[in-house]
Amino acid sequence: MAKDAPRRKTHTKSRKGCFQCKQRHTKCDETHPRCSNCRRLDIDCTWPTRPSTTLSHSPASALRTPQANSPDLAYHIGDSDLQIDDMRLLHHWNTKMYRSMDPKDGTGERMWQIEFTELGFDHPFLLRGFLALAAIHKAIGGPQSEVQGLLHQADSHMSKSLVTYRKHLEQPNPETAVPMFLFSTMLVIHHLGSEHLQAPGNPIDSIHHCFRLLQGVKVVIEPHSEVIRNSEVFAVISKSVGEYWDWTPNPGDRCEEILSLQELANGMEAADREAIVESVNELHKIFLKLDGCSEDIDEHAIMFIWPSVVPENFLNLLCVHNHIAVVILAHFAACFSRTRHPWWVHDWPQRILHASDEVLENDPELRGWLAWPTKQILGNTA
Repeated sequence: MAKDAPRRKTHTKSRKGCFQCKQRHTKCDETHPRCSNCRRLDIDCTWPTRPSTTLSHSPASALRTPQANSPDLAYHIGDSDLQIDDMRLLHHWNTKMYRSMDPKDGTGERMWQIEFTELGFDHPFLLRGFLALAAIHKAIGGPQSEVQGLLHQADSHMSKSLVTYRKHLEQPNPETAVPMFLFSTMLVIHHLGSEHLQAPGNPIDSIHHCFRLLQGVKVVIEPHSEVIRNSEVFAVISKSVGEYWDWTPNPGDRCEEILSLQELANGMEAADREAIVESVNELHKIFLKLDGCSEDIDEHAIMFIWPSVVPENFLNLLCVHNHIAVVILAHFAACFSRTRHPWWVHDWPQRILHASDEVLENDPELRGWLAWPTKQILGNTA
């Protein structure tokens, strides 16, 4: 008697899975409206159109042109329709703005234009960040009549991005570590650029918030530091920063105007005194590095190392507008004014100096310490 033919194994492939899982050759659990794989990766989840039993299956109906409002024609970022204005922002990013993200030697331009954008398509919260930056960049260089509309677009995209960003902060995972790192650096650029376009607020409070954002980059890196540090994204973002950490100042090089700020810590409580001295020493090292920077070094990347490494106590003092911390901030602005500004910096050194002068208006002794920053900033205004 012939043996029975071997029984075929049950087929477990998902036949009604989402397009994203099919493209990734991953089994989809077919959970609507968003499968578990797409939720985990925070990407769009789109599904094949389900045929309706009421539709004609004639050749004529198969060739019928879809209507303009057909959902099959809609593009999506996350779970919302992609509007023409957003397409314009993406075009602006990919034709103009990407160059400004690597303003020195241009070696990272292709990464910003192509690889980083493709990373954004895999992680829509990052793509929204790109669109928000593009809106701010376009507003700064465009006609006044378009500023409010572009600010609204930027705020909308960034607000939605932050919802996902905060969720990933609470539950970090290696698959989102690199886009999270890239997005965290973009938050600083967005903050300074958008604040320049808004109604004038308190520059000291605003720059303090910026410093907190920079400290937050470390929070993003820590859970999966090895994944981030081995990525091309980290190599592009930190190429000038890495050179700074490998550099040692010449012992004979000094800037007395900055080092003398240590005197202001005399008489302060121990923790605050240590924070002031450490912050001054770090600022002095930054000043010396900037003073000898070659043309291919990204100076503003070097400049923003300082707020990322100052002690927590210094930031607390700055938050309450402690006069000594404000004097040191003015000296930071003086160093800042010596750099070749990217588009998102604009007049921040002047704004910080003016705000510092207002805080110290009734403190003539400490106000005298603004003489050197004033000369540096106003003398370097171009």
